[in-house]
Amino acid sequence: MSGLAASSSMYRAEVRPSLIRPLMTALAILWICFFLLLYVLSFKAEAWAVFGIGLVTGSVFCAWRWPFATVLALIAILPFQPLPTMVAQAIGVPYIHIISGVKEGLFVIAILSGLNHRRSKFQAVDYILVGLILMAVVSRLFGGYWMGIKDDWEFALPFAAGRLFSIPAEYELRWVKIVMASMSVVAVLGILEYLFVPLELRMLWVGMTQAATQFSAMGYSGERIGSTLAGPAEFGNLCALALILWVAYRSRLDRKWLGAVGLLAIGLFLSLTRSAWIAAAIGSIFFEFRSGSKVRVLVMASACVALFLALLPTLGLKQFYSYTASGEDPSLEGHIRSVEKYVNVTIEHPLGTGPGTVGPRALERDPTAVDIESSYLTISVQYGILSGILFVLFCFLCLKGCLDNPSRLGLAAASMLLGYLLMLAIMPGHQSLPTAALVLFPVGAALNKKSWHGSRFGPIAAEKTS
Repeated sequence: MSGLAASSSMYRAEVRPSLIRPLMTALAILWICFFLLLYVLSFKAEAWAVFGIGLVTGSVFCAWRWPFATVLALIAILPFQPLPTMVAQAIGVPYIHIISGVKEGLFVIAILSGLNHRRSKFQAVDYILVGLILMAVVSRLFGGYWMGIKDDWEFALPFAAGRLFSIPAEYELRWVKIVMASMSVVAVLGILEYLFVPLELRMLWVGMTQAATQFSAMGYSGERIGSTLAGPAEFGNLCALALILWVAYRSRLDRKWLGAVGLLAIGLFLSLTRSAWIAAAIGSIFFEFRSGSKVRVLVMASACVALFLALLPTLGLKQFYSYTASGEDPSLEGHIRSVEKYVNVTIEHPLGTGPGTVGPRALERDPTAVDIESSYLTISVQYGILSGILFVLFCFLCLKGCLDNPSRLGLAAASMLLGYLLMLAIMPGHQSLPTAALVLFPVGAALNKKSWHGSRFGPIAAEKTS
């Protein structure tokens, strides 16, 4: 008991408000300075080596000393990293792959620091995830690439962090505000991109001579926006998940956050990511329905449909909607063909083709790799049918565990996870660390709620809404 009390006291001291804000600010400044210096410093290896050592040393110290604050800072900063990293790679910044990998290293350091102070009781979901990773390592011994394992399983890092650092009830609102503020800035940058940045300029930044197909949509003459993310789908997914989070905590947030909600809704709409639209609707309706607000569900759904239909002609999307509704959109047809084709490939290779042989990142390293528009199939094809089944079981147990937790955090995590699982069916979204961090950190925390705090929080209906 004394050990538990000591670790709890240390945890409480670490996460008190007087520490979180300055620590997050310091980490944010470190990374902002890094990306600004991409354009200022000379690209000599010696200069970058000196700067990189200082950046890594400072970040590692913060992650070990203040792991919880570091995880919160990473969740807030991750959405800003993909585009600058792509730009740095295009202009030939030395060691950019190593520097980009610092984020995973900080997650690992924070998790190790957490293990040094506290323990979480293993559940079935933890054993399944560890087993999946071990199976992936064994699979690599027979073929594939080690980097493929990182691409496919780095989502385990924020999940593990959540399992260790359960979010105390008094700090849930602070975490929500951090996510909302971060994603609002990302949405603003996306809207500015829509208004002022031609697609050709964005492609020039990342070293591409022609526009990528992911930025266009059949029946739409404009351009989809990606903001600071790798593309419109990732941007739309993050906006959708942030909106679900707002729905879950809106009664505890001030009205001033409605401006942020408007920005996220505009960003989600302009991304033209249909799976994100559906995920936002399903996650939000699911939360309202489970919390007993059935009338509000009908009002909210009606208002969203009306607003959507009103915006279609204004933004020149009538033809886009027509193709979508009729099923004539080649993107939709491509999704269906991809699923049909690679279900057969999974059956033909029951033990898998090896890590790093499927996915958009695999294509960057190996032109013979394939891109499958589904996380479930991506894992099944690479690691075998058993791994695919266990991954689905992992997702199901996470959802069930969140629903077993009757607190607002539990239902919010379940609602976000439901939307996320839909996204995984349409695209290889498990390879997006910003998206995984936004969802799986609260999921891990929700699973840890009973074991760490010792008792359940009261149901949502009994919570104060002030």
